[in-house]
Amino acid sequence: MNFKHEELGVKFEIPEPLTLRHLEIWEKGRLDAMEAGARTVVSLRWLAARLIVTNWECEALPDPKMNKDAISGEQLRVIAWVGLEVERYVQGLLSIPKARSGRRPSQP
Repeated sequence: MNFKHEELGVKFEIPEPLTLRHLEIWEKGRLDAMEAGARTVVSLRWLAARLIVTNWECEALPDPKMNKDAISGEQLRVIAWVGLEVERYVQGLLSIPKARSGRRPSQP
């Protein structure tokens, strides 16, 4: 899956299909971030997303794996957008449609 934000100057991909292993890596990233003391949703989303992002291109943040405490406002906007988009994508894949009222879901 390709993601691009012209204004922020960021482009990246998420593996397709997203496998159970990718999902485990993403979720472990969230858990590791919490254990390391991440306290914001932005941090949790970003630290998980960057583990499954591929083909990264961004002038403001050339290496998504870098760790640094001081970031610019532009870098923060990139981090916030990427984390949110990856989480939306993953959660969309995990959503289960509701069965219609009064009907049982079909069985395989």
